[in-house]
Amino acid sequence: MLSQFNHTLAILFCMLSSIVMNNCLAKENNVRLRINDYYYDARFEQCFNTFESPGREVFDKKETILQTLQIMPGMKIADIGAGTSLYTIPFAKQVGKKGLAQDSINLAFICNTYHHFEYPITTLNLFIKH
Repeated sequence: MLSQFNHTLAILFCMLSSIVMNNCLAKENNVRLRINDYYYDARFEQCFNTFESPGREVFDKKETILQTLQIMPGMKIADIGAGTSLYTIPFAKQVGKKGLAQDSINLAFICNTYHHFEYPITTLNLFIKH
């Protein structure tokens, strides 16, 4: 059993760790400012032909990825960086009318988009239940 002093010390350590982590996250530097500017004026056809074509692993292995996720009807899924909706449409079909996310999620799906996060740590922390 912890003595009262050790217990207090452990609580203080947890509090300080939390403060340090929050400060680190609040001051996260931008990985690459305006990394996504190219896509603001992109044409859908161009993106579709680039991202949904044979030879692109996430396209070629789509069915395997969908099976691996074991999506069930009613699950709440957030398709982060959905792009051309390569996975969004199959997700919607699998979860049915009560699925997809608004306030809470069962699955945050991030496929080949992490490198587009200007603030990756801050972005990923948005999906952690507090």
